[in-house]
Amino acid sequence: MQNWKAAIEACKEVLVGETGLNLSLGQIRAGSGMMAFPAEFELRGVLMSPKAVEWPPRRRVPVISIAVEKSKQLREQKCGDKQSLMQLAIQVISSHEHSHTAHEQLADYVEAICDVLFRNEGKWAEGLHYAGGWAVTVNPSGTGGMGYVQSAEIKFEVYAY
Repeated sequence: MQNWKAAIEACKEVLVGETGLNLSLGQIRAGSGMMAFPAEFELRGVLMSPKAVEWPPRRRVPVISIAVEKSKQLREQKCGDKQSLMQLAIQVISSHEHSHTAHEQLADYVEAICDVLFRNEGKWAEGLHYAGGWAVTVNPSGTGGMGYVQSAEIKFEVYAY
């Protein structure tokens, strides 16, 4: 399997695993006095820019897309193994009838994803390592989807060896 496909699959596993989004969202909701319930979202692994997904989504649940935006080969070992640094992007799209609800939902999911990344530094899979760190970009809300839509993107790097 190519490195970028393995990176997307490993990222999916991290997000839906035992210490993934369900745990983080439960803690966030419990901390704000809300009832904790299983996270509902649609998770997609796309092999191109996450901006290529259906826009705007016509769902109440957030759409989370994972893509490898850049891949840079670092060096080739004498035995032929290649090492690379990949920039992954997780895009979260929230759509709702009310703009404040779309924003709150997006904020919870972005915070949960950052929490999952923070707690899962290290080896993700055979030959994949996440060293930590990310950058978040939140886009302004607009109309579309269920009424209002807002998106955010979390970018980080994964080392493949």
